[in-house]
Parts: sequence; C-alpha cells; structure tokens
Amino acid sequence: MEQRLSLITLGVSDVNRSRRFYEQLGWHGQEVEETVFFQAGCMVLTLWSREKLALDSGIEQVDGNSGGFSGVVLGAQRAVRGRGDGSNHGCGGRQVAE
Repeated sequence: MEQRLSLITLGVSDVNRSRRFYEQLGWHGQEVEETVFFQAGCMVLTLWSREKLALDSGIEQVDGNSGGFSGVVLGAQRAVRGRGDGSNHGCGGRQVAE
C-alpha cells in the first residue's frame, strides 16, 4: 500500500466556530451537509460533529475524559477498489467503511 494519507477528519464540538478558525488562517472551506472540507494540497481536512464522527466510526463513548474516542480519524484511499480483504489489519488498523 502506498504510504499516503488522503483525509484527516476532526470531530469538533462546534463546526461553525472551527470553520471560522481555519478560514481566519486563510483556508477556504466548502460545507456539505453540516460537514466542512478544506483542500490541503493532496489531502483533505474535514470538520465534522464529534458525536456524528464517533457514531460513524462505530464508537459509542465520546466523553473526552474517559480515554475513549479522541475525535480524530485518518483516512487512506487505496488504489485497488473493492479489496476489503483486511490487509491493513495486521498493522492494528480496522476498516470501518468501504
């Protein structure tokens, strides 16, 4: 697998406030269905509700003090489509969506 991150998703408590922060740094975001996307070179930085991101990731615990969900998801797109064979699991990763 090529060593490259394609997507970083941050689970935030206030999407609009977080969007304003990045836009004040000069970034230009695009909102789609309560999710904000920033193109960052060959990567995308995404801002999404922390609760929605946790549920989408299959994690129920979202309390930041519990040692549960950290609110950060890294995504790597693979060149081979339809290969949901778990080949990344040997490194400790798990596929949550295809």
